[in-house]
Amino acid sequence: THDLAHRGSTSGIAAFARRIEVLRGPFSVSYGNASGGVVQVFTDDPASPGSVRVTGAIGADASRRISIEANDRHDAFGGLVGAQHFATEGFRTHSAAERNLVHGKLAFGAGATRASLVLDTLDAPHAQDPLGLDRAQFQQDPTQASPAALRFNTRKSVEQRQLGAVVEHDASSGTLRAMLYGGRRDIEQFLAVPVATQGNPLSSGGVVDLRAPYAGVDVRWSHEDAGAAFAWVAGL
Repeated sequence: THDLAHRGSTSGIAAFARRIEVLRGPFSVSYGNASGGVVQVFTDDPASPGSVRVTGAIGADASRRISIEANDRHDAFGGLVGAQHFATEGFRTHSAAERNLVHGKLAFGAGATRASLVLDTLDAPHAQDPLGLDRAQFQQDPTQASPAALRFNTRKSVEQRQLGAVVEHDASSGTLRAMLYGGRRDIEQFLAVPVATQGNPLSSGGVVDLRAPYAGVDVRWSHEDAGAAFAWVAGL
């Protein structure tokens, strides 16, 4: 079953991926706005009997991750929900980061009709950016931050919320698939732009502050005969 296409970011859903397919070439005709290729993520489907899974990991630089996922299915209906928290102090000075994910999925399947409702959220607040080092700085201490990173406290925060639905119906003459999705991506980033440069009327300043709502709809009809040399798809 095709999952909701995550245009803009796959960082949230990938934590709960069953598999990821990378398709090279001009696949826009089948997958939407993608001129160079497609990264398509398939998440787990609810299963019966239900289960709960908790995993955790710790590593260098105070890195830690904990995930919890629960799912169940009764007859035609099923549900899955998962959450993950990751944090690290980073290998370098001023490189701490945190990421929080939530993934939810409601699924319906009866006969020739399948439907799913998918919710994903990503919250990555105040990821510190140590910036680059020149050769002398690297040879002196590869774990240090650039002086400009400390001076301007360079950092980036990302929030994304997305909700989408996919309905598929198989008929003798082909398969109808409809997808509707919408979301919002917010980015705030503090850059190491010198104050003197920011004073230039042509300068855009030292802070990136984007609020990007988005939405889309996709409807297509496809047909493939067993043993045929070709298949066709038409959509809008």
